[in-house]
Amino acid sequence: MARTNKDTVALIRIILQDHLDYWEGQSTILKQYKNAYENRFWEGQTYDESMIRIETADCFSYVEGYIAALFSKSPAVVVGGDAANTAGDPELAQAAVNRFLFDQREQLEIASRLALIYPSSFLKLSPAQSDEMLDKVSIRAIPPWEIIVDRDASAWNAQRFLGHTYYLTIPEAREKFGGKKFTSVPKEDYFGNGPMPYRSGNGSSGIYGGTNKSYADLS
Repeated sequence: MARTNKDTVALIRIILQDHLDYWEGQSTILKQYKNAYENRFWEGQTYDESMIRIETADCFSYVEGYIAALFSKSPAVVVGGDAANTAGDPELAQAAVNRFLFDQREQLEIASRLALIYPSSFLKLSPAQSDEMLDKVSIRAIPPWEIIVDRDASAWNAQRFLGHTYYLTIPEAREKFGGKKFTSVPKEDYFGNGPMPYRSGNGSSGIYGGTNKSYADLS
């Protein structure tokens, strides 16, 4: 029997709530990871005030040293000829791919940094408005708590579903999804009020807008 639209919506809400509950339970330890990276290890910790506290920037040094080594050069590939398709142009393909990777270096760095600090990270490819062919696809680094995965899957290709929970302003939601009824909610940071340092980099946090706007709940 085919699943009705009502059943599908109910299933999505169950999956979303399970996702939110899971990452809410992870927020305390992930906050500690974040604090260690930002040299704020003792923030929120209980300690004897009579003791001298010492903190070194080992976490930051390790992460940023790894990033510096990983991206000492811009990401690039080498493309060779394909025996099964002699009509292709390896040099053109290599130039196109490397130009695309060069433009996306910032997001690749952010995704790598997120994966070093937290359990994982993701890259989301989306269509973009552009007259340039190589600019019609954009890449965004996504932290793991925004991505809904099937945690019961034994392998990545066995995932039954995959989703991204995010915010849009009300006008953006209406433009994208039409004149539906949306619930306006305040945009909250996963770690609480304040800046979003996990989106370090020019323009990365601006994708999501400021926290003082009204957003449509698309979860």
